[in-house]
Amino acid sequence: MKTSNPFKIIVCILAGVFIAVWFFYLPSVPDLIRQYRAQSFPKTEGRVLSVGIVSQKTSKGGIYYHPAFLYKYEIDGKSYKGLRYRYVDYLLDYDSVNRIVTSHPAGSAVEVYYNPANPAEAVLSPLVDVQDASQILLASPFLYVSLFFLLKFGGEIDWPGRVKPVAGGVKIITERMTTRVRLPCFQPGSLGLSTTCILSIIAGFVIPFTGASSPVPAGLFALSITIGAGALVYFRQYRRIASGIQDLVIDESARTVELPLTCKRRERRPLAFSDIKAVGLEHGRYGVTTYAPTLLLRDGSSERLTDLDRESAESFVAWLWEKLGRPMPASEKSIDSVRDTG
Repeated sequence: MKTSNPFKIIVCILAGVFIAVWFFYLPSVPDLIRQYRAQSFPKTEGRVLSVGIVSQKTSKGGIYYHPAFLYKYEIDGKSYKGLRYRYVDYLLDYDSVNRIVTSHPAGSAVEVYYNPANPAEAVLSPLVDVQDASQILLASPFLYVSLFFLLKFGGEIDWPGRVKPVAGGVKIITERMTTRVRLPCFQPGSLGLSTTCILSIIAGFVIPFTGASSPVPAGLFALSITIGAGALVYFRQYRRIASGIQDLVIDESARTVELPLTCKRRERRPLAFSDIKAVGLEHGRYGVTTYAPTLLLRDGSSERLTDLDRESAESFVAWLWEKLGRPMPASEKSIDSVRDTG
């Protein structure tokens, strides 16, 4: 799929806005930090003035509930009123909320935990819940993906005066008469990110059953494991790419091409320039349409090299024609058209 400049700019703007919203408005981060800090708040005795259950209907027709409190307390002779049960206010089932409100009936004494820097800010439940850790793990993949697209498209935007990358932006290493072209099946960043996202989602669903007794250590441990596993996959793939086994090697002095260990190839295959009839594009679909620069050989077989977006693939094909010492025919942009010409 060809991604235009305006599309990339829009994606970067949306990703940046989402990141800001994630950090400053979603309850997963600011309220979780406040909830964690509330564990060290001093406490005082207060009294519940009123208590109730508030229902909320979801977009899918489900009904969830949360407790509604009004309580008063006194700090240094000054009276305050509070509404907050805890900073991270989850929507729960009726029975769970009913247990909370029946344990704090109207008129009963209650322990109020207040912010010493701002006594008007208080909660009735200061502890971090295992659900807090679950929420941050389940919400993290959205942050990771937003950061990925912001960095990816931010580096690809054709700003005024920017020179277009050679060969569609693939990495090229030149050593005298030998050219190595890095054509990995998966980039380290996308592979590491996918690992972290998948493990974060799994941990988010598992941790309520395994970390209820110690939610903070369990949450930190799960977060460390998910990020650490992603980093491990990243560096493993980075070393694999750096080893050169996924390079297309072009030796202009010997007029040979050595195919990389990608696209299901189990051994490196050397080809003479004369074995290559043409270079074209094959279309593939992996969620989105991709374009695969492909070598069409004189024996009738073909060798796919990598998958790129259309603009990058066309640029790479033109560059590869030139490296093979032949001009690219205007009509031979796809493998089908090359085969049709015989």
